[in-house]
Amino acid sequence: MPESKKKTVSYSKRMATKKHFVVLKGTNVLGVFSTLRGACKFLSDKNFPSYWTVVRSDNWKNGRRGIKRYIPEQSEYSIQQAPHKYSA
Repeated sequence: MPESKKKTVSYSKRMATKKHFVVLKGTNVLGVFSTLRGACKFLSDKNFPSYWTVVRSDNWKNGRRGIKRYIPEQSEYSIQQAPHKYSA
């Protein structure tokens, strides 16, 4: 049997597509997380929707530089999806 070849992706390509999730209260940064689940877990006791609600939501807004932001109704907290590295 022929051995299946794994498709490899270079480190630089993985880093170019990597995203971080930034938790904000107004304009203050509360934390940076590598997963959306981690960001939602951090906000679980702060009147913030659950992970599954956020994943299925249409409340994601597109902003500058390809940044997406989730702003739920009736909450002072938000989650911003930012690229790993900004390009000038």
